Amino acid sequence: MGKLILLTSGKGGSGKSSITCGLGAALCRRGNSVLLVDMDEGLRTLDLMLGLSSQTLFDLSDVYNSRCTLKAAVKQAGKDVYGRLYLLPAPLKAGEIQGDSRLEELKHLMAASYDYVLIDSPAGLDTGFMSAAAGVRDVIVVATPDPVCVRIAASVRETLFKAGEHNIRMLINKFSKDMLYRGTVFNIDEVIDETGIQLIGVVPYDRSVQQAASAGEPLDYGLAARAFDRIAARLDGEHVSINEREL
Repeated sequence: MGKLILLTSGKGGSGKSSITCGLGAALCRRGNSVLLVDMDEGLRTLDLMLGLSSQTLFDLSDVYNSRCTLKAAVKQAGKDVYGRLYLLPAPLKAGEIQGDSRLEELKHLMAASYDYVLIDSPAGLDTGFMSAAAGVRDVIVVATPDPVCVRIAASVRETLFKAGEHNIRMLINKFSKDMLYRGTVFNIDEVIDETGIQLIGVVPYDRSVQQAASAGEPLDYGLAARAFDRIAARLDGEHVSINEREL
């Protein structure tokens, strides 16, 4: 049985979808089969980031409503080392999916077919978020180190705790030493203290992330890609320290 992991932020603009793609690519580089599940109904983006928008015929709602099989809706997202990276797109129309037992069954079916299933949740803490979180035990909260995003990340933690989720980790995204020196963002320790969430990794600001997304290709170069490699190793059970000199 593979690992089901929810990636969430509670706020748009944190780079959560880029994190989903980058982490999925890093896990593939380690030989894992990875399914990315876009659950942002009406606002899907992962198909664009992976260059699959023109190839998408079915989506998650088609599987959920038994209009097609899971295999028919899933698209291979790359070649060679990324031949084990797959995408299940979100519906183009909102309101197609409900957070019921049927959705939980589908998630466990996915976990039985892949080493990792990364679920990209919608922003906010409404029904879409709860549907994405249903049946998932492992959560990664994506937060940029600015005060607004950090405060919202703390709210996400509280919401998840009330829902019975306790295996929660935080990924700090778009970390910039220049912004830190100017005093416009929190440092890493401050983010941890303010949110109360255990850290799983830090991804530095890196233009190559946007360049890869614009090209519709998995990220496999640059500082961010190397950070994703370290986070993927931690998810695989390796002890890899967080070294600020690498940021």
